[in-house]
Amino acid sequence: MSGIEVSVKLEVLNWILQRIRTEDVPSSAVELLTDWQSGEKTPAFDEVEEVSREIHIPFGYFFLDQPLMEHFPLMEYRTVKGTADSEPSRELIDTVDQMMEIQDWETECLQENGCGELSFVGSVDSKVSSESIAESIRKHLHLSPDWFVSCRTTKEAFQLLRSRLEDCGVLVMTSGIARNDPGRVLNIKEFRAFTIMNRYAPLIFINSVDTETGKLFSLMHETVHVWLGVNSLYNDRNGHAVGVSEIDVKCNEVAAELLGPAGKPGYWRSEGEDSSGVLTDQMDHRFLRALLASVEEGKTSYTDLLWMTNTDRGTFRKWLSGQEVV
Repeated sequence: MSGIEVSVKLEVLNWILQRIRTEDVPSSAVELLTDWQSGEKTPAFDEVEEVSREIHIPFGYFFLDQPLMEHFPLMEYRTVKGTADSEPSRELIDTVDQMMEIQDWETECLQENGCGELSFVGSVDSKVSSESIAESIRKHLHLSPDWFVSCRTTKEAFQLLRSRLEDCGVLVMTSGIARNDPGRVLNIKEFRAFTIMNRYAPLIFINSVDTETGKLFSLMHETVHVWLGVNSLYNDRNGHAVGVSEIDVKCNEVAAELLGPAGKPGYWRSEGEDSSGVLTDQMDHRFLRALLASVEEGKTSYTDLLWMTNTDRGTFRKWLSGQEVV
C-alpha cells in the first residue's frame, strides 16, 4: 500500500499548513505539503503517514472532507490576549489532552472511592483583597507568612509548595516536552503554565523549560487560579502592563504576597536547570500512587498506565524497580 496514490482535499492541506509552525517541523515535510497543495505532486499513502508523524497531525485528519474545526477552550483564558500565536501549537494541544485524560481518570477514581469535592476550589472571589486570598491559601497549605526562609534553594521551595498542594488534592504536573518526545519541546514563549479546573481534582501544569524562579512564580500564580476556580493559560513572560485580564492581575498580586522576597530573582543562590525528566518529577505523586494501586487491583489496564505516563514497558519497569513513590 506504500506506493498507492491517495487524495487529500485542498481545503485540508491549506488548513494543515496554517496549523503547523514551519520552522518547527522538517523542511522535507513542508516541501511535500506545498507540492501537494500546488498540485505539482500527488500524495502517496506512505508519504502521508510519514508527514503525519513528522508534523504531529493525526493521520486521519488528512482524509477528511473538510478541515476539522478544533475547539481549544483554554485559549480563552490566556493571561495576555492578542499575542502573535493566536492558534495553539500541536505540542500545547497534545499536552493539554494528556493532562485532561489524567484528570478524568483521577476524578473517576476519587468518585468511585466516595471522595467529595474540594472545598477550597473556587472558594474566594477576585474582588476580595489579595491579603485575604493569600491568607486562605496559607491556611490550607499550612504555610507561615515566612515559609520560604526554611528553603535553601528555589527548587526546594517549589518542591515544598508542590508537596503541600498534592496533599490538599491538587494535581501538579511538570514537563518540558510533549508526549515524552524530546523533539517536541514546549515553547516557553507560548505558555509558562496552565490550570484545568475540576472540583475533585484541579490540575496545574508547569512548563519545565522555564527558569527555576519562573516555575516557582507560575506555580503560585496557578494556585491562586485554583482558589478562584478559574481556568488558566499563563503566557505572560514579559510582565505586560496592558492586555492582562483582571483575574490574572489579581493572581499576580496574590502570588507576590505569598512569595514575598522569595519571588524575586537572586533570593536564593543560582541553580542549574533541571532536565532530568524523571517520571516522579513530571507526575503528581498522589496520582502515581492511585494509578499503580488501580493497576494492581485490575481496575486499570497496564496499557492505559503506559499511555497516561507516556512510557514503554521497559522504561516503566526500570523506573518501578529503582524508585519509590512517596
